[in-house]
Amino acid sequence: MNLLERSLLAGLLILSLAGGALLYLESTRPEPLSAAAGPSRPDLGIDRPHWRIFDAQGNLGRELWATRLEKWPDAAARLTLPRLELADRRAQRWQALARTGWLDDGRHLLLEEDVRLRRQPPADPLQLRTERLRFDETAGRLETDQPVVLTAGNWHFTATGLRAELDRPQLHLQLLENVRGVHD
Repeated sequence: MNLLERSLLAGLLILSLAGGALLYLESTRPEPLSAAAGPSRPDLGIDRPHWRIFDAQGNLGRELWATRLEKWPDAAARLTLPRLELADRRAQRWQALARTGWLDDGRHLLLEEDVRLRRQPPADPLQLRTERLRFDETAGRLETDQPVVLTAGNWHFTATGLRAELDRPQLHLQLLENVRGVHD
């Protein structure tokens, strides 16, 4: 083999090795995160957050606690074991508990998974159970489109959907569809 042939052979060998290395690197590169998947960690995490929100007259309007808050990019803040306490227009206190929740702008709260709403004190017989309950502070409304179970004393109601207007002089609670009631 002359020098020219050796040089060509060495060049082909180098190109083959470089091409193989590029193919290997390309096949072992991790998949980029898609926009839908999002990052693997939240931007912010807070243990045991607690908010006190006052009305225009300086009275305590509502309080919100959670075991943990996690704020993800371009998403609402996720709450673990949230507890909301609020007052209606008649200053009657209510408490809502859930396994998870989402807080977007501080005026809208979504409670999910085993949601329980009851009027305070706990001895009061009015209680509601559902899987999802939205609280809209600007409208003074609690609502859901999910199945609900409402108990009040000897009454037991089931329905699909509920709307409760908290800013009316009298509590306005409306069961929306498929309402069934039993008196024990």
